[in-house]
Amino acid sequence: MDKFDKKKFKTGLLFATAVILIYATIMNFHRVGGFISAVYSVISPLLFGVVLALILGTPMAKFEQFFHFLNRKSKSKKKLPEKAITMISLILTYLLAAGAITFVIGALIPALIDSVNEIAKTVEAAMPKVIELMNKHDIDTKDLTAMLSKIDFEAILSHLTVNAGGIADAIKNSVSGFVSAIANLVTMVIFSVYLLANKKRIKSQVGRIIDAYFSEKHAPKVRSFINLTVTTFMRFFSGQCLEAIILGSIFFIVMSIFGFPYAPVISVIIGITAFIPYVGAFIGCFVGVLLILMVSPMRALIFVIMFLIIQQLENNLIYPRVVGGSIGLPAMWTFAALIIGGALYGVVGMLVFIPIASIIYTIVKSDVAARLKAKAEKKAREDAENQDETA
Repeated sequence: MDKFDKKKFKTGLLFATAVILIYATIMNFHRVGGFISAVYSVISPLLFGVVLALILGTPMAKFEQFFHFLNRKSKSKKKLPEKAITMISLILTYLLAAGAITFVIGALIPALIDSVNEIAKTVEAAMPKVIELMNKHDIDTKDLTAMLSKIDFEAILSHLTVNAGGIADAIKNSVSGFVSAIANLVTMVIFSVYLLANKKRIKSQVGRIIDAYFSEKHAPKVRSFINLTVTTFMRFFSGQCLEAIILGSIFFIVMSIFGFPYAPVISVIIGITAFIPYVGAFIGCFVGVLLILMVSPMRALIFVIMFLIIQQLENNLIYPRVVGGSIGLPAMWTFAALIIGGALYGVVGMLVFIPIASIIYTIVKSDVAARLKAKAEKKAREDAENQDETA
């Protein structure tokens, strides 16, 4: 079998294998889905550790650049070793993250508790009006009035006594779930620390694997693809976090200045939902309108106007600079990736599909440019040859 026949045979074999695997996956979709779910539950702490490393990779790189700058400017012969720079930058990065989390918990949690208490009081005060409105429209409110005016503690106690075994199991499961969550959190942080502390070694190891398993022609392309993937995801996740913090802070400041109710709660909700690009903040706006509406319909309308103004500033100034420019994906394709990812995998799909779309867009754009350049060069050579023949 000559070289050409061997190449055709390998291509056909790979194609046939791919078709069989796709057919088997479709026919056993539920089993494959269950297997994937089981694998995901095992490796999810490691995956979240990778995400955490991607988020913290950008500030750590800034710290490393700063210390390298100090090394270059220092007149002393003794310079900070590379390992020392890595470890100091790593420690400062995690201290920065811990400080940010501590600030949020210490500064916002008390305000959130106060806001929740205010919401409860507002709902309690509004219930008579709601009941009165329901009565005006001939809606039976006897059951609702009875439920609000009297709580049967004896029945509750009896229910708790009868179902003590079930409650004990629920408590046991809650404690087990809490311990499992803490273990996963510790695993995630430790794995992210390992990735960031050994990123240069990991990069070197991945490079050696690529060189070992790919030809000299394909190895640079594979290495370039991996670098593009890591860089895109790192810029996207870190930029998305920064953008959410900026947006939540703007709303908190503006709402506090103009005396809007529930400013801490609404700002935190908008900041959290802003992790979902473009549409996330509107979810926070909807919740904010519902909360403010209980206090004053007019202020709720003013809040909507304020939200639209801030959202325009965010979409045209903040997001393009913080996130959009970093991943290089036009708004149209970002929105398309958002819709497709959300339809397939919900919120996680929205977050993952945008950097994936950016990677695909960058590769296709580069390939199109290379092909057009090659065609232009070929046409220029042909035109030059035709001119020579004419001369």
